[in-house]
Amino acid sequence: MKLHMSAATGGATWVEHYYQIPESLIQDFHLSEYNHQANNPPADLAPYYIESLNQYIPSFGMFQPDMKPYSKVEYSFGLQGKVSEDISFSARYLHNHILWAIEDIGVETPEGSSYYIGNPGSDWINSKYAASDVVPNGVKCPKAQRRYDSLDLGLDKRFSKSWMGGFHYTLSRLWGNMSGLASSDEHGRQDPNTERYFDGWWLAYTENYPQESTGLLNTDRPHQFKIYGAYSFGFGLTVGTYIFAASGTPESTELYINDMAGYYPVNRADMGRTPFLWRADVYAEYKIKLTEKYAIQLSANIYNVTNNRIAQRIYNTYNLQGVWLPWQTLVNGFDYLQVVKDQQLLLDPRYGKEFFYQSPISMRLGVKFVF
Repeated sequence: MKLHMSAATGGATWVEHYYQIPESLIQDFHLSEYNHQANNPPADLAPYYIESLNQYIPSFGMFQPDMKPYSKVEYSFGLQGKVSEDISFSARYLHNHILWAIEDIGVETPEGSSYYIGNPGSDWINSKYAASDVVPNGVKCPKAQRRYDSLDLGLDKRFSKSWMGGFHYTLSRLWGNMSGLASSDEHGRQDPNTERYFDGWWLAYTENYPQESTGLLNTDRPHQFKIYGAYSFGFGLTVGTYIFAASGTPESTELYINDMAGYYPVNRADMGRTPFLWRADVYAEYKIKLTEKYAIQLSANIYNVTNNRIAQRIYNTYNLQGVWLPWQTLVNGFDYLQVVKDQQLLLDPRYGKEFFYQSPISMRLGVKFVF
């Protein structure tokens, strides 16, 4: 089990200081130059001070005593058979889903957030929710869910008569509320067991509470195609290619709300998908024979030979200024579009636009002495 719990166990501090500074003075303040102390602001900032919140207040008894290990169910089966002397067909089905995950789970208190390490959805963590004076009555922490199913069909020809090749098609579905030890909700964040998923109780729900924020995860690609092949000429030259193509990934409107990212007000995959992704790589190798025992091998790998510029993400954060709503409003239900309008918040101009593009064409050259 990969753990990244140093922050939750005292390895980091996180204190936020809040000030209401008049707009006319904003340009004259450089808050980073001050030594801020909780509930004791610098004298010249005192008139504007509101409060300080410790996001890592001491949490004694923070580990679930009956914590279950990170576990999942996985099974697969398949078959492979010869179509001809050189060609084989294969089919493989794979399923896995999480039984229990281990995560840091935030429980709001009047002083800030306490973080507990345990199994999301367990009776123990829900008892912490129930004992909180801030978490609304009846709110529960759902179990971590991640379910993957795939069917792979392939034809492969072994190397014979100077060539080899193959074709594979994969049909799959990735569904849940937790993408795993690396968070695709946070675009690849790698803080195992301390991701954003359950840091605030509202992150598990949509604007239509108690509807859970559960659906297609951000790396779901239902259709994937792989083609490869190589041909060897009699005079020492070998050329080959690898082509990959796949459906785009789902994108979900994200609202920055109550000081946290990772909230999907209308559930997942409401923004459609990124563009269909494909890439072709080519390879060439030439062997120069020096003697019966020695040779020099020259090679070239060209990646993305057509220099595709395909977006792999659509910017999905809706608001540039954060929304703040009382806990009870989150439970009663709301319309995020109307809330943003009523609070006169700035929208993020990048919302809905493509970015993070496929890597451009590149080449790797090689020289190898063979003996």
